[in-house]
Amino acid sequence: MQIKTGPGEIITEPNDETIEKVIRGLLNEPTDPFAILETDDATNFIQTYVHNPSNCEVEYWDDLFQHQYKLDPVPIETVISLFRSYCHDENVLEE
Repeated sequence: MQIKTGPGEIITEPNDETIEKVIRGLLNEPTDPFAILETDDATNFIQTYVHNPSNCEVEYWDDLFQHQYKLDPVPIETVISLFRSYCHDENVLEE
């Protein structure tokens, strides 16, 4: 897994603390407040665009089913939880 941000930061094998730091850091990003957490082969991902702490967009791509899911508005706490679940290979759609 790796997480990428709008400003160009790439972090490989992020842990729960790093995920929270990256997502919360998007609140201070004036131009590209998004992050994408993707599998090593980049075929599956979850991404977010942060407007403010109570209004984030989340998209999830499932390559197996060739389907993209979108949720909004989503509070930032839920975004952090979804990213952590995805990183731990849990089914984020059950959240």
